[in-house]
Amino acid sequence: MTENLETIYEGHATIIKKKEYLSPKAYIEPFVERLSQYTNNFVCNVKPADQLSIDDEPEMVYNKVLITAVFPEEYDIECTRFDKPYNYHRVICMTYGLDCKTPYCKFYTGVVDQEFNFYAFGGDCISMQKIEPETALDYTGVDQIIKNGLSDNCKEMINQFDSMSTVQEAMLEHLGDWVDYTLRKEYINDSGKVKLSANMAVNAYKLLMIDKDSDYYSDAPEVSMHDMYCSWASQITSDDKDLTNRYEKTQLINKLFNL
Repeated sequence: MTENLETIYEGHATIIKKKEYLSPKAYIEPFVERLSQYTNNFVCNVKPADQLSIDDEPEMVYNKVLITAVFPEEYDIECTRFDKPYNYHRVICMTYGLDCKTPYCKFYTGVVDQEFNFYAFGGDCISMQKIEPETALDYTGVDQIIKNGLSDNCKEMINQFDSMSTVQEAMLEHLGDWVDYTLRKEYINDSGKVKLSANMAVNAYKLLMIDKDSDYYSDAPEVSMHDMYCSWASQITSDDKDLTNRYEKTQLINKLFNL
């Protein structure tokens, strides 16, 4: 679900397995303050907690949070999509999860398209740390994440969307390869293993080949890389249950399409 910053700031601290964590404002506000010199556009996604808060108001507890700072147009990446000018917006994200095996916070950077699908940069554009009960986060890594995000224009990957495509007849074979990929491949970091579900492969195929109302369906002889990529990325964007692993899942999509 989407909330505004003011509402999230009113969220209460929570206790999980007898461990007391800080309030959402205590975690988020220092990040917002650092990014406010660049933008006032913060998109906030939260997953309400199942646990009770310290103040016993469960409707105001958010144990999974994703804050996306969207940079203004002057920082956009300008390129061409389908022979027309197109802009991608730079973003810096903060996400954390408390109700997981090992509570972690992540700062990362990338770009979003006009449908807010996220595109990840390389592995040096994410910073992670373990969240300890009753302990403030370390924000020193945010400045480097911002620097990486502003210096990497991501154009090399994005330009492939117009230069790469596949013929319609090959899509059924791709579906088998995609399902196999989701069963075998995983992204491993300090927070654990991240995988794409086989259902995502099936849904991507439906969006491209079956659902005529889909934004990515086309009866053209070839399927563009852009549409194939976004048939996956759009599922990550719409997933309100897993807010904390979008970066890793996008990296898995990159590897799937050799980007």
